[in-house]
Amino acid sequence: MATNHTANYGLSQWEGTDYFSRLDFNSDNLKIDSALKSIADTPDVYHLIAKKVSTYDSVSLALSFNSIDLSDYIGLTLVVDMEITEEFSDGGDSYLLRFNNSTASAYQPVDGSDARGYAVKIELSNTYPNKRIIRFYPYEEGKAIVYSYTSFSGADKGENTLASTAVKWGELNTFNMASLNASTTIKTGSGMYLYGVKKG
Repeated sequence: MATNHTANYGLSQWEGTDYFSRLDFNSDNLKIDSALKSIADTPDVYHLIAKKVSTYDSVSLALSFNSIDLSDYIGLTLVVDMEITEEFSDGGDSYLLRFNNSTASAYQPVDGSDARGYAVKIELSNTYPNKRIIRFYPYEEGKAIVYSYTSFSGADKGENTLASTAVKWGELNTFNMASLNASTTIKTGSGMYLYGVKKG
């Protein structure tokens, strides 16, 4: 049995003369499991719910989260962190983010400009970071997705807010990132990270 225990969760701390006990390990695991579950169930806090990190160089990247029930969430934040293998001039290529790989012209800017066949266009740059933080919210339960992001360069530089009927909130299960010209490669280690805020 452990002689000492940690101050916060009472986890076992063994001295050199202590004998290891399976009961100690089982008790510790139950405490850890309970603490993690409490954190996961806490509303109004962002939790990492899915991620995809590229294990090889590729012209596309897909983050799937089929097991997540979006009716439990009031909002999502997607962090796109890309590194590119090629050297290129600013604006030489772009990456397009789509929902469920939908290319339908149903991603609508709220300023009334023409709908387009992608959610977010990241115009690749050697000057600005090829990264985005994109926030998503349901517009009425089960209907359109409203999302916003900031672009550092290109035609949509600045704050942007759009709505998508290409894929509805309850149907969203994949974010797809692909090269516009299929000519620029995402480096190994690039990734997409999805965080969610649960309903209270």
